[in-house]
Amino acid sequence: MSKPRILIAASIYPPDPGGPALHANKQYEYYLKERFPVRVVALAHFRSLPIGIRHVFFAVVLFSHACTSDVIYAHDALGVGLPALFVARILNKKLIIRVGGDIVWERKSEQGETLLSMNEWYKTGSHKKEFNYVVSRFVLSRIDCLIVPSNLLSDLYTKYYDVSQQRIQVIANPMISQKEILPHSIPRTIIFASRLVAYKNLSFVIECMSRVLPKYNDTQFLIMGDGPEKLALKKQVNDLKMSKQIIFTGILSQEEVEKHIRSCIFTIAPALTEFNPNYVLQGIQWGKPFLVSREHGFPFVVPQEFLFNSRNKEECEQCIAWMLSDPGYADAVLKLKSLSITQTWEDVLMRNKEIIELVCK
Repeated sequence: MSKPRILIAASIYPPDPGGPALHANKQYEYYLKERFPVRVVALAHFRSLPIGIRHVFFAVVLFSHACTSDVIYAHDALGVGLPALFVARILNKKLIIRVGGDIVWERKSEQGETLLSMNEWYKTGSHKKEFNYVVSRFVLSRIDCLIVPSNLLSDLYTKYYDVSQQRIQVIANPMISQKEILPHSIPRTIIFASRLVAYKNLSFVIECMSRVLPKYNDTQFLIMGDGPEKLALKKQVNDLKMSKQIIFTGILSQEEVEKHIRSCIFTIAPALTEFNPNYVLQGIQWGKPFLVSREHGFPFVVPQEFLFNSRNKEECEQCIAWMLSDPGYADAVLKLKSLSITQTWEDVLMRNKEIIELVCK
């Protein structure tokens, strides 16, 4: 059988930062290397146009490329997923969608309309009246395959989106556990690297840091990224008189982020619900311990000492102080080394390739 002709429908694409851009780019490069006919169309390439119009242009370009493709691989269920569904059905093409989070809950959280975690919010039934939910459910219940990075999301989409378990494939994000930790920088740094939006819970962790870091003058908390919460968060840091130890770097390239991660002491992911933060996984690759909210999507057992309640400031402060202490950090490094969590990019891309070939049979 000839190799399937693949059309990648990306929401964002390098030089844009973020997991979806990274995954789309890695796939494109891998399929080229494997000599698959592959093309990529990114919605971000039309961002200079108004919302709605950019989606029309994206759909037109997607349609033109899909005419000579066998399968469309879309990297979200809404912005690119809906146009991809229409194009796939008109042209009778296979459609695979990968989602790394849940846009419905994320949007409500970003807008400050809920302080609940993802699972808590869905249990209230509030999702049923959301336009984004109706559209996402319409799309996801009609595709050939849904790929997610964790059982947390697999359970969500089977329970609330009518996606049968048979059409869901769980492929964990790449994570390679290095057995030797790289030396950290002076001053020591703690890393957060993602969008500055409400559900990331940064205001909470900044307050926790403000109570702990003054005891550790050799330590800084680096916040990498941009977003609608940036001004409010910077004001909070200034009001707490913590601007020397809590530093906003703005948007950095993937190479710059990884450079900082390699020299940090640990990473922290404080969101109300953490799906599978790439910067934490990159830290694991370089032997860096991490702290993460209890509601998370990591596909391995996280040591209890690495977990905190995303609303319990006292518990979070205790975790940070434990990780910054010499005996606590030595213990954290040992616990990280004991984890069996090897999953290379090659593993992830090969599994995606197998699914594409299976869907296209």
